[in-house]
Order: sequence, then C-alpha cells, then structure tokens
Amino acid sequence: MNTKIILMFFLLTAIVSTLCASQTLVIQLTGEAISSVSEADIVETMPMSLLGNFPNPFNPETTIHFSVGSVSASPVTITIYDIRGRQIRTLVDGIYSKGEHFVVWNGKDDNGQDVSSGIYFYKMQTGDFVQTKRMVIIK
Repeated sequence: MNTKIILMFFLLTAIVSTLCASQTLVIQLTGEAISSVSEADIVETMPMSLLGNFPNPFNPETTIHFSVGSVSASPVTITIYDIRGRQIRTLVDGIYSKGEHFVVWNGKDDNGQDVSSGIYFYKMQTGDFVQTKRMVIIK
C-alpha cells in the first residue's frame, strides 16, 4: 500500500479527532495527489435538528434542545401542539445563529394557563426544514 496514503489517513484521523465530536464533518476527496491537508480543507457542517427534550415525561418543565446548521443566522420557530393538533404555545420565534440551543417549556399555554397531563408535540421550523417530536407531561 502507498505510504503517502497511509500517512494521509493518520493525518486526517488526527484532525477529525481534534474537532468537536457532535459535529458532522464533510471531507471532499478528489482523485488528485494529496501533498498536505489543513483544517481549512475540512468543511464543518452541523445539520438542522430538533435534538429532543429532557426530561420526558416531565413535570413541571422540560428543556428542548435544537441545533441550527446554516452558516448565517436563521429564523427558527418551535411550536407546541396538543394531541388534537391545536396550537398550545409558541416557544421560539426568532433568529438563531449556527450551533446548539435550548429552550425551557414550563407546561403553560400562550395564555399562561397550565396544560393538562397528556401527550404533546413540538415542531421546529426553519427554512425548508421541519421536524416534530413527542413529549409527555404527567401531573
């Protein structure tokens, strides 16, 4: 096996291992000979994602984690719905920068009233990205 390829493999492994483990790395490979690799040659991307809530089930509050993966700031909306599909609360409606974020839901609707025990859905929307997850409140 070519010694240069083996050395480049170890170099790439070392660079990747030094970067944050929670990020997705996109490495562009071409058929050209590689003479060196710098961190600038590796493009880091973080996908848009609704990462989940904790605790779940919860009482009286839960923390919802989400990530924004665009290079520039993006408009993000996170909305809570009941089992019938009725909008209960808008938790997030603003511009967020790239990275991981979180918001706490205190189990109240848009009018400040406590919601009843049951299954609720939270939906994240940003650009073309839409993701929905389920959570349970127990009182």
